Order: sequence, then structure tokens, then C-alpha cells
Amino acid sequence: MIKIRPSVFQRNIRALLKKALTEPIYVLRKKGKEDLVLISSEHYQVLLQYQRKSLLTTELSAQDIELISQLSMSEKHNHLNAECIKK
Repeated sequence: MIKIRPSVFQRNIRALLKKALTEPIYVLRKKGKEDLVLISSEHYQVLLQYQRKSLLTTELSAQDIELISQLSMSEKHNHLNAECIKK
């Protein structure tokens, strides 16, 4: 992992683009906070594959909601079931 300031990135862009094919390049802003990360397309595709998929509750069908309402946790988590019951 390489961390650099924007000015260094601008001066060395060709070399850093090549380096980003093998490891992430972090471009920092003031106070050393990471602002941007340059990664290879291959690495980006891997990240996309593992990206969590989610839905809005308004996108669930009535059948989905019914199935979810019938779920329960493993017996070892019974002490948490009360939190799932409608009040």
C-alpha cells in the first residue's frame, strides 16, 4: 500500500498508474486523511463481486414479508427471539 500527497501523484502519475496494477495507491489530503484510492480494474471487479446486495423494505413482496416473519433464530440464540416479536 502506497500513500502519497496529490502533488506527488501528479508528478509521478505514469509510474503510479503502473504500480496501481499490483497494489492500491492512496492519495491523501490535508492532515494525511485518505481521499482517493487508485486500484486496478481487476481488483475493482473483485470488490464488486463481494459487494453486499440489499433491498429497500418497500421492494419486498407480501410473500417475502410473510416468509421473513416465519423465521426464527437457532436455539442457542433463543434469548434474542423476544427482540424479533412484534409489540
